[in-house]
Amino acid sequence: MRPFSILVVDDDKNLIFTLSEILRMHDWLVDIADDGFKGIELAKQKPYDLVLLDVRMPGIDGIKTLEEIRRIHPETIVFLMTGGLINQLTDLQQKGVNTIIQKPLNVSKVIEMIGNIEKNRPKNKGVILLVDDSDDDRVTLNEILIQKDFSVIQAKSGSEAMVLVKENDFDIALLDIRLPDIDGITVLEYIKKEKPGAFVITMTGYDLAGVIDTIVAKGAYSCLLKPFNIEYLLKEINELIEKKNMDIEPLPGNRKEIIKVLVIEDNDDVRETLKEILIEEGYVVDAAATVNEARNFIEKELYSVILSDLQLGTDSGLSLVEPAKKKDKFTVFFLITGRTNLETALESTGNNVDEYLIKPVNPADLLHKVKTFLEKQRLNRENAKLLKQLQQSNIKLVELNTTDELTGVFNRKNLFEQLNIEMQRSKRQNKDLCFMMCDIDGFKKYNDTYGAAEGNILIQQIVSIIKGNTRNYVDRIFRYGGDEFAVILPEANKQTATEIGKRMISGAKEILESKNIGISIGICSLNPDYLQSSMNEFIDATNKKLSEVKKAGGNGISS
Repeated sequence: MRPFSILVVDDDKNLIFTLSEILRMHDWLVDIADDGFKGIELAKQKPYDLVLLDVRMPGIDGIKTLEEIRRIHPETIVFLMTGGLINQLTDLQQKGVNTIIQKPLNVSKVIEMIGNIEKNRPKNKGVILLVDDSDDDRVTLNEILIQKDFSVIQAKSGSEAMVLVKENDFDIALLDIRLPDIDGITVLEYIKKEKPGAFVITMTGYDLAGVIDTIVAKGAYSCLLKPFNIEYLLKEINELIEKKNMDIEPLPGNRKEIIKVLVIEDNDDVRETLKEILIEEGYVVDAAATVNEARNFIEKELYSVILSDLQLGTDSGLSLVEPAKKKDKFTVFFLITGRTNLETALESTGNNVDEYLIKPVNPADLLHKVKTFLEKQRLNRENAKLLKQLQQSNIKLVELNTTDELTGVFNRKNLFEQLNIEMQRSKRQNKDLCFMMCDIDGFKKYNDTYGAAEGNILIQQIVSIIKGNTRNYVDRIFRYGGDEFAVILPEANKQTATEIGKRMISGAKEILESKNIGISIGICSLNPDYLQSSMNEFIDATNKKLSEVKKAGGNGISS
């Protein structure tokens, strides 16, 4: 999981510097801003799990800064900090403030609250770097990806993207090829140089001829032509995340590989002897004499096996178990002890210590136990990999549940999610949005006469007609019921939607008139007719339009 990220915004520079240093000690990623405008700019570049925000600031106060950050990232948790009376600010909790904190801060309490939030935060599927100079495209993609549980880092230029690539880890980059300052191919090269493990999906609104070969040769996974099908993009992103998650390092025992071992012993002779025994067996060995030295090794390196003396001066080797297992839960931890401390060693085996060794250590016994536990480690890793594959397969099944098996278009369940997204986008950007309901005239009689198999063929023909007369990669088609279909028409006004509907009716007449089959269509425009309506009200209004056509004899449009 990505590190927990915090933005601190306060005009008191001493406070933000001191507070940020304390927060970083807990392995949290912390950015600071000494005014609201800078805080908003940082929030535009990437999402934060938590924002600590001062109420009173010059220029733009905390309340207006809060509103703007909420607009950019509605899911971000916000703590307001104030030196005034808290009871005067309680009404702000209705505006999206999660907590109000009194200054001077009780730092221990703040850290405890942040720790609880980090522990309970939802897991994201992956981190996406989104690079596009179009504000509308960037905002829309950001919203969709966040709703799908991805974390998004945004850049609107090539130079901004290159800075973010250097400073952040991410799984996939969505990269527009045409950028205002640096061309996307140069940015692509930079990404593949700095983050070779990241996948890059390129996007362009221009002709792909002569470009796609260059893009693929530079390391791009694919290139999409705008406007593209959002569902196709999400499917491709999920597949890449799945591929990245499956790409686990080869397991011990499957090939000749470097197996790293850390030996921690304060007796120089014993430490060197253990090190030599393990090196002769082909292991790569680091050695430490103190707990602090060992901690530094554990922070920097990943070890398959750690052997530690129980008593290290005034410190205990047991204190190293937690950081070692936190780094890699599969690390094998051996505790070395004298017979006088055997009882403590036996008790520790129930405390994430895998095994104990008694001094003086028998070389044959040591090597046998190391090999045995490495085999157990291999099996545990394999089981974890299989479990992850099973989980990914389950995710795949969920994705399959969004489409209709007979027609291949989206199903009714997926309609509500997609329509909600488009309605929110239309309202926010003041763009047109039309919704269409279609019903097959004469279907019941045809189905009863010729049977379900012929009825299914007829439904597939109708879907082909609807697809052939809607805009590829823009409009989305859904099977609403048995012989009913819905179409979402983004950025289409009522006149455009009506023309599309007329083409559908004409197409059905040309192909299916001999079968006494036609199409009835109801259309509603969100803006301005139903701008204040809920999604259900918008659907119901469109259904009423469809009913008007059916009552009038069918094979027509009501808008």
